[in-house]
Amino acid sequence: MKKIGTLHAVVGKTVVIRISSEEIPSIGEALYDREGRKVGVVLDIIGPVSSPFAVLRGEVRKEYFRRGGRHDGKKGMPRMWLHKNKV
Repeated sequence: MKKIGTLHAVVGKTVVIRISSEEIPSIGEALYDREGRKVGVVLDIIGPVSSPFAVLRGEVRKEYFRRGGRHDGKKGMPRMWLHKNKV
């Protein structure tokens, strides 16, 4: 199980992940959440080389979002690690 990054934005079925790993996922590769559920498949890698983002096509479940913002209680997107391999 390799941690890749955190959820950055969601627009419809498009998911953007901020990559925090030195290993960049490949286009066409599936990414999974910490529960082992498939989040989506990588469509593109965008942004600067020093801080890239992965664009995925997938399904974001409403339980990823808690009322009032992030999992750590701060406002904004929830912090959710995405794994390269299914748990």
